[in-house]
Amino acid sequence: MKRKWTVAAAALAVVLAGTRCYAISVATFQDTDSYIKEARDIVVAKCLSVPDGAPVAFPDFLYPAEVEVLMTLKGPRKPGRLKIATIYAMKPGAVYLLASEGGLAFETDFLAVPELAVVLLPAKYDLAALKGLGVKEQVKRLFAARLGEVKQWLAVLESERDLLVKGLR
Repeated sequence: MKRKWTVAAAALAVVLAGTRCYAISVATFQDTDSYIKEARDIVVAKCLSVPDGAPVAFPDFLYPAEVEVLMTLKGPRKPGRLKIATIYAMKPGAVYLLASEGGLAFETDFLAVPELAVVLLPAKYDLAALKGLGVKEQVKRLFAARLGEVKQWLAVLESERDLLVKGLR
């Protein structure tokens, strides 16, 4: 009996040793000051393209995306096309607040991986309202704009939830 377990354990070790493991370390959001301090780049960008099936189609969910930088809040990025890598779902045509702490993947050093590294912005948000403000105030205004949309969606979802609960009684 002991020999069977030894063989089984050895077989499992061989299988695991030959298996590739993928992992992405995701920094947790602490507060806005830390978010700004840790980010090498913070930009507002329009998503131009994502690969079919992203992020699910990629082994570790990290996938490349093409964006157009509209405004730089922090870092050296200039307006124009930029290849990024992210684990968050993005939709072509949508505008996002993007943050990167650096790294390298898919031939880019802009990895939008930490929590709140990809924040969908309201479709009609006026970026001109951010001109002349400090980075912290810009980020807070963009967070507030997204929070307003989230609150609206929550109200709709809570109403639907209440009706579904009522329907199941």
